[in-house]
Amino acid sequence: MVLGIALIGLTACKKKDIKKVEKTVTEGTWKITKFIDSGDDETTSYSSAVLTFTSDGKVVLTQGGTSYGGTWSVKKESKDDDHSSDDSDLEFNLSVPSPHQSLSDDWHIESYSDSKVTLYDLDKDEPNKSDYLTIEKI
Repeated sequence: MVLGIALIGLTACKKKDIKKVEKTVTEGTWKITKFIDSGDDETTSYSSAVLTFTSDGKVVLTQGGTSYGGTWSVKKESKDDDHSSDDSDLEFNLSVPSPHQSLSDDWHIESYSDSKVTLYDLDKDEPNKSDYLTIEKI
């Protein structure tokens, strides 16, 4: 009985965290302050990029006067993923030309605050080829 109550509490906490991340990213615009793609630092390629997340699940990447649209969501990590089931994912799918397609992913949320979100996508076979993304509120 106690285990059942504890599990309900953990589920409610996760839902609360998901709602907080959703609220956080939709408040303002974000810049990319770190982007490691397959082990390569691509941060400078995104120095002028701005991300805007809307509450209806749309995301816009604006860079150099050009805007690219897509969708985003926050969800509890899927069971078939390679990481702990305690994680949540920030997933976005942008309609962007290469090489920006690497931003579209189901990013695992490492940490978040009102002004910074740190994400990762580990390659379990080649850890040195993992992806890391940090966005900070402008």
